[in-house]
Amino acid sequence: MTSKILVVEDHPLMLRAMVSLLEDEFVGATVVCASTADEGLRLARSERYDLIVFDLHGTGGQEGLQ
Repeated sequence: MTSKILVVEDHPLMLRAMVSLLEDEFVGATVVCASTADEGLRLARSERYDLIVFDLHGTGGQEGLQ
């Protein structure tokens, strides 16, 4: 079974770095990206993920711990 990972990060450079790191570490995993908290929450509610990496500050919209 392929692992699914959701990354929520608003900073493009950090997002690319995290995706690259996760793809290298979890070979074959599907990495899905969101650049806002609202988009990340929508994606998290729509599918099942094995891992969610969520930027707690500055993802636009909602704060991570609300």
